[in-house]
Amino acid sequence: MRFPIIFGLFLLSIYSSGFAAGKQNCTDLNGRFSIHSSDRNDVAFIDPAFIDASKLFKLNLINVTSGELEIRGDAPHGLYFFLKTERDGVLPISMPTSANSEWTFNRDYKCEDGWVIFSQRAPARRYDLLKRYEGDAKIRIARDDLYEGLKIESTFSGHEVVTIFSYDSANISVPKWWSRKTLRDTVLLATAPADSSKQVTQLESQAALDVRRMFSDKLLGGVILAGVADREGVVTVTLKALRSSDIKPFEERLRVASISYQMKTEPIWTNNSYFMELLVKTKP
Repeated sequence: MRFPIIFGLFLLSIYSSGFAAGKQNCTDLNGRFSIHSSDRNDVAFIDPAFIDASKLFKLNLINVTSGELEIRGDAPHGLYFFLKTERDGVLPISMPTSANSEWTFNRDYKCEDGWVIFSQRAPARRYDLLKRYEGDAKIRIARDDLYEGLKIESTFSGHEVVTIFSYDSANISVPKWWSRKTLRDTVLLATAPADSSKQVTQLESQAALDVRRMFSDKLLGGVILAGVADREGVVTVTLKALRSSDIKPFEERLRVASISYQMKTEPIWTNNSYFMELLVKTKP
């Protein structure tokens, strides 16, 4: 009976060492990466790799002309992706237009040679002159230390499709199964300038600005800062969470950071998110 036990422990040690090694291959991806385009010519908006990644991360690019891709989290455990867009020429602080649930290490992605490789594939298209190819794409991302940015690589695999019937908005297409094509595209998003996340406005009080700085990305974690309003030294902070499990750890981080607050509105589930309000006192 001892041999099966010893053999089982041997297999467990191999699995554990492999799991730990996989985590060691994860690099820090936290940061903000610019997709700014004043004239819509920025390669990020037309590059297939960026388009494929936006589909995988469920980022809504409709009517987006400038902004940032923000990554939060810890690659050896879990990652969050946000798309932050400009409004009236000012980039809101921690107000993403879209965010997905947490992507979890070893379930949704793995780490290999500095790359984060996602297991789920994104629906994708490619065009070659008058030919259209449909299929899916494998996405992986990594830090590019040489050019200081985020590298996104998409490997497309699919078939040419031909339209056999078209009338008004109705189209029927079929794949040519003998026309399989594999293509690889890469795009580099530059690291966003350090001052691009500052709210440039004279209408916000110093107390509100101070609270915004207190609610850093590390403090927020999976919680999203949706608004800050000053009422004579007592600041109301509106927060949004996609999962209830993100709320308790966030409150624990508030206590560890010695931030004095009062829960004005308990978490309420609406529009596929939990909303809550805190009162943060900035004056003694």
